[in-house]
Amino acid sequence: MQKRRIFLVLIISAYAFSVFGGTVPGLDFSLGGYFGTYGPSLKILNEQVLTPDFSEIGANATFGGQSRLGLPIGLSFYTRVGYWKSETKRNVTNGTESYTISLTPLTLGIDYKVPLVPLVLKGYGGVGLNEIFGGLKKEKQVIGDYEMQKATGSATCFLMRLGLELVSLPEISLGIEGDYTFGKISSLTIKEDNKDLSEIGKILEYRNRYTGQSLPLPLELSGPSLRFSLYYHF
Repeated sequence: MQKRRIFLVLIISAYAFSVFGGTVPGLDFSLGGYFGTYGPSLKILNEQVLTPDFSEIGANATFGGQSRLGLPIGLSFYTRVGYWKSETKRNVTNGTESYTISLTPLTLGIDYKVPLVPLVLKGYGGVGLNEIFGGLKKEKQVIGDYEMQKATGSATCFLMRLGLELVSLPEISLGIEGDYTFGKISSLTIKEDNKDLSEIGKILEYRNRYTGQSLPLPLELSGPSLRFSLYYHF
């Protein structure tokens, strides 16, 4: 909990610095959004829980907003908040059963830009920290009955990214970038259960099909993403 508070303070501070920094000559403050795709590994969930009854959860769309503060020496500080969601579902007798994963990453990072075509195209690369808040929701709905359990967790992950930025107008730039996230949410805590309230507060577990052990279910978040972004420069 303390780590989460610290990270949120850093995010808020970065936004405040960007807003005030945009009024200082020589600094480039920009604000925008992005849309793309992200494919977390989710190895244990896919191989130990979903297979063979469900299809695997893989890459899906991601979107969000971002701000950036560029310094005259080529360094840029950026913050980003996004959202990603994916679901797998199967038909059962008189109903359906599903698993849904949702992720909300808060990112704080630094880039270094290099002009490739003066005043037109720039390349950049950098690193960042992702505070990722994740949730898993299990549902089963049949005629006359509904079961639901939801578990959540969070983790701080590391990322590396590379990108290209095209300056299309004096105030607007378009970008394409790829990054790779490293890390996982080690365990999830059950927050809701409409059938058994005694489960609330417990660690969500799965049964290892090879050893028979009951172990905490992690969410492996390592994986690539590709995004298209738009920035407005103040």
